[in-house]
Amino acid sequence: MKKMIYGYPEKVVNEEYGLLQMREISFAMSAAQLRLVATFLVRVAEELESGGPSSTGISRKLCPIGGQRSRVRIS
Repeated sequence: MKKMIYGYPEKVVNEEYGLLQMREISFAMSAAQLRLVATFLVRVAEELESGGPSSTGISRKLCPIGGQRSRVRIS
């Protein structure tokens, strides 16, 4: 299954890069892929709680590592 994230934009945050603030998002992906997204969200939430890099407002990206579905890199 091709992983897709769909959404309804709220406003443009950065026109140069086309970055949008989303009002709502939907996921169309396998259960395994959805678990990767959930793992990513938990890691970023833990950073926020611990005062780590995410607490400064720096955004994080979900990136598969070398095509492996079982690992994610937060960059």
